[in-house]
Amino acid sequence: MLKISKTGSKLSYPAKLLLFGEYTVTLGSGALAVPYDGLSGKLEYGTGEEKSEGLEKLHIHLATDPNLAARFDLKRLEKDISCGLVFNSGIPEGYGLGSSGAVVAAIYDQYALIKETELYALKQTLAAMESVFHGSGSGLDPLVSYLGRPVMADDDGNLGMVEVSLPEGLFLADTGISRSTGPLVALFRKMMDEDRIFSDIVNQLKEVNRQAIRASVYGHNLWNYFNDISTIQLSAFRPMIPAAYLDVWQSGLESGSYALKLCGAGGGGMILGMSAGEGKFPEGMKIIKLSPK
Repeated sequence: MLKISKTGSKLSYPAKLLLFGEYTVTLGSGALAVPYDGLSGKLEYGTGEEKSEGLEKLHIHLATDPNLAARFDLKRLEKDISCGLVFNSGIPEGYGLGSSGAVVAAIYDQYALIKETELYALKQTLAAMESVFHGSGSGLDPLVSYLGRPVMADDDGNLGMVEVSLPEGLFLADTGISRSTGPLVALFRKMMDEDRIFSDIVNQLKEVNRQAIRASVYGHNLWNYFNDISTIQLSAFRPMIPAAYLDVWQSGLESGSYALKLCGAGGGGMILGMSAGEGKFPEGMKIIKLSPK
């Protein structure tokens, strides 16, 4: 069974924030993701009332995938689940904060028989695990949660842990809407295949993302990049923006007070924002200020 300390506390696995690279990362383009310790989850034994569908689903996936089955202690995992193992998480599901990635990170950390030592191979293994929740996955969410460190991916597929600080004025805005990632990613791929104008705009977004990632690593001001991404997404990614927030998105750009961008797949959940100054936030939305580290 999973070893629990006398206090009942164990390793926790943080949420993730994809600062730059939403959707374009699925095309192999660059991305920058950071852990968010303000929300996390951990494995523990429940009271018997909690549900563990996510763990059971992941266990079945691992057991039936020949490329994964031999790499995990599945008997121990099955026994622990039968004994009441749950993933107690404060990360809201369907909010773009990597709730399923944290589960994957926890199971890999606690039950993998042999741990990957190369970052890209680790990401691929985690992506194969993560696919049970989304149909496909980049592996970036569980990688960040597992490492507890910011991770940068470039357009050549290279990965690296980097030292970055959250920029001044960064915040999360809660839409109060849960959504599913899979259908949104499928819509994005359909738009890429069928709309030449959209695919051209996505190529522009890739370039802005590259510049924003580079600026993040070097500690440069991100406002202009954030504003450009917000403008592009409002123009081309409207199906991924909840209709109730299109006006507040537009208002931020027109006033120059704040800029909003998708947090993950969009469609609801959290919206990532940057304020142009103290107190300049969207009205009528629950705001979580993200302190620089």
